[in-house]
Amino acid sequence: MALRTLWSQDETTHAALIDALGMTKGAASKVVSRLEEKGLAGRQLVDGRARAQSLGLTAAGKALVPQLAALADANDAHFFGHLPAAERQALTQAMQALVQHHQLKDIPTA
Repeated sequence: MALRTLWSQDETTHAALIDALGMTKGAASKVVSRLEEKGLAGRQLVDGRARAQSLGLTAAGKALVPQLAALADANDAHFFGHLPAAERQALTQAMQALVQHHQLKDIPTA
């Protein structure tokens, strides 16, 4: 999601990425740090201030996003393609309602 969000804009702010991902500031910062470590994204200071940062994809990140998007689309088609559109929409709405109700900010694993 972070890569797709950054790919859709040349540059974005940390706050905009946090909103798009629905994560805490710390969690989103960790995601960006991991993307930086892999050479897929970078941060730049805005007006030389450490608190104001612009986020964007590197050339490697921009090249990888379409490949990952194709894999995600193939997975969606494999798992949900047999469902009629109305059922897919109902499933999406049910999952979103669960996330909202439980105020999930991280992917639950157990």
